[in-house]
Amino acid sequence: MARRELTLARRETDGGIRRWDPFVEMERLHRELDRWFDRLFPFSPLTRWSSDVEVGFEPAVDIYETGDELVVFATLPGVEMKDIHVEATPDTLILRGERKPLISDENVTVHYRSAWGGHGTFEARYDLPVEINPNKVKATLRNGILEVRLPKVEAAKSKAVKVQVE
Repeated sequence: MARRELTLARRETDGGIRRWDPFVEMERLHRELDRWFDRLFPFSPLTRWSSDVEVGFEPAVDIYETGDELVVFATLPGVEMKDIHVEATPDTLILRGERKPLISDENVTVHYRSAWGGHGTFEARYDLPVEINPNKVKATLRNGILEVRLPKVEAAKSKAVKVQVE
């Protein structure tokens, strides 16, 4: 009886097929889980009442997809344009920046601190669902909202094809 060898493959976003590597998949899953836990549990509930614990800042982000582009909105209250850095690759968006303390007096007593009241540097990396053209990315900051427009490459744009029904 002939033995048949089975090779697993994974379809890539660029349309190519690559050999499936379980270690690459586990690494992706690990990064994704770390990102989710960091967002869900940035600090304990007792942190709000403690003035000894520094609370970091991470922007709230929404990502939308249209026919021609991805549109990302990041909430960055109190962050100045000069403190924001946006990087894009064909499959990733990285937002870096720094939010300065809202009050800088050394003799301040913290009575309550919300999850959004933190300060410090932040870096958020997003794996994009489609391939984009990083050379045509545009970002604007208005009223504390960063808007990033990421045009899709032609191959990633959805195209309607008329199918003849017989």
